[in-house]
Amino acid sequence: MEAEVSAARRVVLVDLMSSVEAGGHTEEQLVTLTEVFKDSDLTVIAPYLQGRPEEPRERLGGIVTSFRAFRRALKKPAGSRSVLVAPSPNAIDFVTCWCAAATLRPRERSACLMVLRRDPITIARNRHPLLGKAFARLVAHMMRRHMIYLAADSQIVLDTWLELVPGSSGSVVGVTVLPDPPEGSTQLTLVEPAGPLVALTGDMRDDKGAMHYPSIAEAVLAEFPDGAIAIQTSDSDAAAATATAVLEQRFASEARVQLISDYLSTDEYAQLMHATDIFVLPYDPVAYGGGSSGIVTDALASGGLVVSTPLPWARSEFADEPSVVWIDDPSDMQQLRAALREAQNRSASSSHSRQKSLERFAASWQDAASAAEKDAELRSR
Repeated sequence: MEAEVSAARRVVLVDLMSSVEAGGHTEEQLVTLTEVFKDSDLTVIAPYLQGRPEEPRERLGGIVTSFRAFRRALKKPAGSRSVLVAPSPNAIDFVTCWCAAATLRPRERSACLMVLRRDPITIARNRHPLLGKAFARLVAHMMRRHMIYLAADSQIVLDTWLELVPGSSGSVVGVTVLPDPPEGSTQLTLVEPAGPLVALTGDMRDDKGAMHYPSIAEAVLAEFPDGAIAIQTSDSDAAAATATAVLEQRFASEARVQLISDYLSTDEYAQLMHATDIFVLPYDPVAYGGGSSGIVTDALASGGLVVSTPLPWARSEFADEPSVVWIDDPSDMQQLRAALREAQNRSASSSHSRQKSLERFAASWQDAASAAEKDAELRSR
């Protein structure tokens, strides 16, 4: 491994999200990456961390902002080693990165590490198929020209992209690491049951099984008479809005069901993670694709247990993990209750401590940055 990095290397972290995500993961990732690359000549371009939300990247103002940011980051100081790291780029960022790179000579450009978290098929399925195909062709073109070096936090996702360009290479990087437990109190007041606390957290969406949330709450109340459930809700899509409305109507007077409708800060997210005994992930494995899940890794790092559908990435990473209970059909009440009961009877594994996760995370991102530098050297050959 090449975890050791020269202090002479310039690293520019670029995250142009228009705002923090409701799921509560993006900010933690950027803060952790700042720590990973602290010994480099580090620059961070992420307006939302300073409370300055930018215009969405799909609009003209956002496109201009993205182009300027990528050109600034790609412009390599003479005689220096330089890597642009984009941990959460969207399709517009790839387009503006390509445009920015076209304005610079190959030797003037920094190495460019772009991280993709969904495979081409999933992207095409979730968006217009023609746009998905066009995006895949753009990525393949940039890979062939060594304009970008790809990484993913899932080997499954990475392999599907590398298939577009035979002979190409990429890196698998670690999933965002669970933040430290908050010191003192936060704005989040959690229900404190005598029995287990179950949680449904993250960005509530159709592909994450939003339609199953009400029945999961029912299962928790039935299986654990002394337990409770905390649910992070949203209206990010039609399924989430419908499920939220059902939850609010059905459990309005139920003290053991806590609905959290607001964005969770880093400290609040960590507080929820450390307070929860069992996390439920009712995701649709087909719709979600081969992407990773920060909820799984954070839950394990906090000593929690997980009840999850067989996501391809999760099955490849944690097939024999004792802290994970697999469930095929989250709509089957008997199966769901049996899985919750099984999770309660198991002991959490200690192999996914925060410290071990952080070490793996740091080494993988440092290695990916170094690999991006080597890939960029091929431009002049």
